[in-house]
Amino acid sequence: MSYAQQLLQEGRQEGRQEGWRGGREEGERQGTLKAVEGMLRAGVTWDVIETATGLDESRFQALKKSLSASDK
Repeated sequence: MSYAQQLLQEGRQEGRQEGWRGGREEGERQGTLKAVEGMLRAGVTWDVIETATGLDESRFQALKKSLSASDK
């Protein structure tokens, strides 16, 4: 295998890994968003939500906005 082919193969592997990482991170954000929305529907207070998730209301709104922007 030539040096150029090795570099190309390494680049592809790095690209796949980055894609997996990005997909996993977005999935985690979506899961957090769904969990918070479910807690809100159940009447859970922000104090409890913040303790459980580490998100305050402003960070939740920012997360919701960023995910809706990435869907477009």
